[in-house]
Amino acid sequence: MSGNERDPARGEQISVLNPATDTGAFEAVTESGTAYVMIRLSHSGPWHVRRFPGPGAPPLWLDAGGVVSRLECAVGQPARFEVSGGYMDEDLWARSSAVLAIVRLPDDLPATEAAWVDARGGVPLDDNFDAADVYQAEVDAARRAYAEANPVTVAELAAILHADGSTFAWRSAEQLSLIMSTPQDDLVDAQGEPLTPWAWLAVGGSTGPVLGMLANEDEA
Repeated sequence: MSGNERDPARGEQISVLNPATDTGAFEAVTESGTAYVMIRLSHSGPWHVRRFPGPGAPPLWLDAGGVVSRLECAVGQPARFEVSGGYMDEDLWARSSAVLAIVRLPDDLPATEAAWVDARGGVPLDDNFDAADVYQAEVDAARRAYAEANPVTVAELAAILHADGSTFAWRSAEQLSLIMSTPQDDLVDAQGEPLTPWAWLAVGGSTGPVLGMLANEDEA
């Protein structure tokens, strides 16, 4: 087993994870094929969450694993993970597709999960540790890696947006991909959560706001 490939989870199935009282290791599998491993070693300890992306899923900060301050996970509902405060005084969050199953993993964790818990278990949650700031750096790194691996040219994007591309012709292919694959506060879904420009266009959003972002020199 390598990368994010995983064996199917085996163990007791539950319908709701109670973050206030549950301890141990759990895996949630979602409609998209993405899985989340959630671990808490003691009642006084933090929750550690790691995401294993499904087919075609873009990178996310949780792929590296990390401590979360809040989680919600129930069968039939999207799971939500959050780190409060920190970077630019904003929360850092992630939401999954609907959860199909939650499984309590056995005590003898696979070596990959055990090594991850050991590596992350010593992360201190105190006044000197800004978890959101650390995770934001991971988010940025993951997005940039995705953009570098999936560049889009001015001509390609201009054709998609039905524009001549002159307002963003100065951008590199990596910059264009980075903007298009980063959730934007001005592009939100019905629940008010930010979408990437790609996702915005996929659900029928207008091209105007996307063109404005691409032309804006303040955008990444």
